Amino acid sequence: KLRSHEMYLLLDIKYCIIKNVNKTLIKVLHNRQKGKYMAILGFSFMAMAIFVLDLWLKNHIEKVKQEGEETTICGGRLLIRRYHNKGAMLDVGARRQDVVAVLSVALTLGLTVLFVLTFSCKGSRALKAGLAFLLGGAYSNTYDRLVRKYVVDYVSFPVKNARIRQIVFNLSDFCIMIGAFLMVLGSGGTDKRQAAA
Repeated sequence: KLRSHEMYLLLDIKYCIIKNVNKTLIKVLHNRQKGKYMAILGFSFMAMAIFVLDLWLKNHIEKVKQEGEETTICGGRLLIRRYHNKGAMLDVGARRQDVVAVLSVALTLGLTVLFVLTFSCKGSRALKAGLAFLLGGAYSNTYDRLVRKYVVDYVSFPVKNARIRQIVFNLSDFCIMIGAFLMVLGSGGTDKRQAAA
């Protein structure tokens, strides 16, 4: 039989082990929580940066470019001009600006809710980054539709095909396309993980 002092020694050892294990678990959980908050801040900052940068570019184009004035940059690979898009992409719905604006606000709010929900569960970083790109672009173009009553587009590709050359984009359009692509990649990765589980 164990003597009383040996029993106390074993209890002390058990207590120390449990205490150290608990400390380690708390530290791991704290680091994970900290990493989660840093990710939320990072993706939110990404969306905000896209919004601010595109807003600055649009204001700059409005000040320095006249309607119909064109300038080539990047060795002639890009064409800079000012274009007021009163509809959605490719001027779709230009005659129903109010409907386009309402749909734009609704989609942007829906994306915002989805963006917030992704942080309450484990998910692909590509999916979250895609939503950040989409949100940054959506907020910028929605802001234009509500405040200016048109979206400022400013970059085209000077190719031989006249139809493609006439299409004018802005930074938000490219971010929305990149975001959609990343979301497809991210959701595909999530489906594979769920199937494996």
